Amino acid sequence: MDILKTIFLGVITISIAFLIVYFISLLLELRKTIETIRKEAIPAVSQIRDAIIEIKPKVTDIVGKVNLIVHEDVKPIVDSMRDIAGKFNDDMVKVNSMFDDARETVSKTKEIVLVTVDENMSKVDNMVDAVNDMVSKTHEVVSIYQNEAVIPAIEVISLWSGITKGVSTFFKRHSKNQNAL
Repeated sequence: MDILKTIFLGVITISIAFLIVYFISLLLELRKTIETIRKEAIPAVSQIRDAIIEIKPKVTDIVGKVNLIVHEDVKPIVDSMRDIAGKFNDDMVKVNSMFDDARETVSKTKEIVLVTVDENMSKVDNMVDAVNDMVSKTHEVVSIYQNEAVIPAIEVISLWSGITKGVSTFFKRHSKNQNAL
């Protein structure tokens, strides 16, 4: 058992020695990396810091000017646009309401016109039928008068006209003959 303990202690000692060597090599690598960072990164960081220090007043000046422009020019425009948009929305609500009212009025007017036209068309149909009946009856009456009164009256007038012409011609001849004797 002692041999096992000794072997076990030897393995642990060797393992710890390897870990120490490994740890020392890591620390050496870390030291090289830190030195590289100091040589390369610190000057770059210093340059960046110097650039930031140099740019900061310019950026601050630009930001101040932008804030001044925003407060003096842009904000009033935005406020005006907001007011205009609000008024526009209110006006659009009114216009939509007016369109709805107009649509409703047109719809009601259309219904009234259609009902009135239907009623009047019925009346017009009745009137046309009545006028047609009157024209037919008048035509019948005119035909009866023409056949029963006008044609015989024309014949009587023609006969009378013929008689008067004949008598007139007869007497004119007879008076010419007596004058000639």
